[in-house]
Amino acid sequence: MRVSKLSGYRELLYAALIIFSAVSLASLEFMKNAFPIADALLVTKTTVIYMIVLVQVLPALALLGADRLIAARYGAGRRLRVFRSVLFVVAVVLILRQLQLYWGPASDFADSVSSSGWVLVVLVDLTILAAVVGFAVWMFRGLAMFFAYMSPVAIVMTVLIPSQVPTGESLPETYGQEVVTASRSESQPAVFVLVFDELGYDVLLDDGKVDAESFPNIAALAEDGVWFTNATTNNYWSLFVLPTIIDPVKSLAERFDIRLYTQFRFVEQRYVKACGEVMTCRGYGYLTENDQLRVAGNLALRSFYQATPKPVEWAISRPMGWLLDRLGWAYPSVDSQGFHTLTKRQFDVFLDDITGRDALGRIHVLHLLLPHHPFAFSGEGNALSNGCSCAAGQDFQPEKYRQQSMYVDVLVGRLMDKLKREGIYDEAVIVLTGDHGPRPYVPGPQAPLEDSIARVPLVIRAPGLGSSVSDVDYQHIDFGPTLMDILGLPPISDAEGVSAFSEERPQRDKVFRVFSSTFIRSEEDDSWQLVLDE
Repeated sequence: MRVSKLSGYRELLYAALIIFSAVSLASLEFMKNAFPIADALLVTKTTVIYMIVLVQVLPALALLGADRLIAARYGAGRRLRVFRSVLFVVAVVLILRQLQLYWGPASDFADSVSSSGWVLVVLVDLTILAAVVGFAVWMFRGLAMFFAYMSPVAIVMTVLIPSQVPTGESLPETYGQEVVTASRSESQPAVFVLVFDELGYDVLLDDGKVDAESFPNIAALAEDGVWFTNATTNNYWSLFVLPTIIDPVKSLAERFDIRLYTQFRFVEQRYVKACGEVMTCRGYGYLTENDQLRVAGNLALRSFYQATPKPVEWAISRPMGWLLDRLGWAYPSVDSQGFHTLTKRQFDVFLDDITGRDALGRIHVLHLLLPHHPFAFSGEGNALSNGCSCAAGQDFQPEKYRQQSMYVDVLVGRLMDKLKREGIYDEAVIVLTGDHGPRPYVPGPQAPLEDSIARVPLVIRAPGLGSSVSDVDYQHIDFGPTLMDILGLPPISDAEGVSAFSEERPQRDKVFRVFSSTFIRSEEDDSWQLVLDE
């Protein structure tokens, strides 16, 4: 009896070793390129551990549970042997896959095969596989002993992943605290500054006017406020444009509660010391710290796509799209760099923070990575299963860019509806703009600047402002003085720009910078001329 029990435990241990070997080796394959680039998403080590649990531990336990269920129902018969044999073959194939990747490193299976010569690799793989299968048939117990040693090694290799991938540090203790301004009152308006990354002016137009059919909500907002037809930005890079918008808002911290929402981690890093001290932050750090299981789920799905052949991906496209839309994620295969991992979630957090008259006396600054590449969403905001995951400046797709711009309009409509439901729309100040236009290339001495890159939309809706169209020369350096003017506050003493509503407009050049190159717009033919290249 004791011998029988011992044999049963040994059999169960053997099954567990094969299961954990197969799953651990699969985890190594899946997680190798599951992590987005650090510029887009840098998660905590805890999040990586959660992902390992989702990708490795839970599937292994599920397979072990299936093994026990089959054994309990059918005994140690044919069904159980078939189940374990399949796991065994999977583990062997995954070992071969790892060897193949080390032989011909590549980003995916097809690339790894072609990188070393398709026919040669297939023949070698088939030969090795035949040899291993033959070895498994004649020396099954010896191979079982191999897995007895391999399983702990594979598990340890997976556990090492948190120390191998780039992860972010914990946020300052003050980061999560709410900042409440003592002078805030309901006599002050609710202010919403919406900066959509790469939203250009031209994409919104039809015959010189806002295309009300494709962009009905932006058109309605423009009809209810001031639509600027001559607005431009001053820099190619968001990291230099956004401070011209955020810094003036931050200077109002003694009068207003300030809330910052940005999913671009480099922008938040610039202001992280002020988070919890001067303003409340609900951006990148807040999401990666407080939505760790959600982000881990996104990484787990990415790891699945990493090792999924294209035919399988096509087969599951429809149900996966349904799941992705409800989770608020983009297809990992489209958004391989991870830019839109937090896009939908960021807007939802921004919208959820607007609660009736509590929003009065508060300035909400939202910087959202839309319609910035990659083009992962349709005009309705549905996740796209195909598209361009190219880096910036490569294979710009105007129609997909337009579709993602239409999704911006959907989000603007959601904000307007929320403000009306909360009863504060009439008292709200809404500023909508882009940090820059679409950027299909980097302008320089050999690549003249196109007007569409520098030109941005600008809509300002405020109580008592009225409806109008303005062709005033607005540049983003004018944002601070313009905001002060709207709020009836004295201008900033050292402001570089001037209010868009000032009666005394200066005669000045439109300036646009890219690295060390400076472009000035010529009034003669509305072209941009390179005047300085250091």
